[in-house]
Amino acid sequence: MTNRTPVSGKSHTRRPRRKALVTGAAALALLAAPLSLAGASQAAGDGANALKEQPPGATAFRLSSFNLLGAGHTAPGGDRKGWASGSTRMKWATQIIDQNSIDVVGFQEMQQPQFDKFKEIDGSTFGIFPGDKLTTAAMANSIAWRKDQFTLLRSETIQIPTSTAT
Repeated sequence: MTNRTPVSGKSHTRRPRRKALVTGAAALALLAAPLSLAGASQAAGDGANALKEQPPGATAFRLSSFNLLGAGHTAPGGDRKGWASGSTRMKWATQIIDQNSIDVVGFQEMQQPQFDKFKEIDGSTFGIFPGDKLTTAAMANSIAWRKDQFTLLRSETIQIPTSTAT
């Protein structure tokens, strides 16, 4: 079934939704901006004594989702012949992240060469979870944050159930 929806005066054909097969682990990281989430943490009674009271005013930060295209796609035998390597694309990705002052980024399709390049370029600036701490499947969905803006309070992963729907 195709739906036609006007977008800016033009007709637009939407593709039917497909059910996706989802595997792997999703990474969850609980971050606290310095001084910003303290009131909520203390009100929750989680014993976050190291955090101080929340200052007045809003907390603002820039968040991004970034699909890196896994390094295996452009490695020998991959399906993207002629494309830049995963390491080169990660170098470009870090430039985009830095130029846009991104504070927290959720990576998709991160593989070992890209993780290694990220740590080489921005490892002193950004924390990352799970990175290489768990499995390669978990690494694919890593979250990075500016260490001068956020502190990792807790980290965990959850398993995403596999779907066999068509």
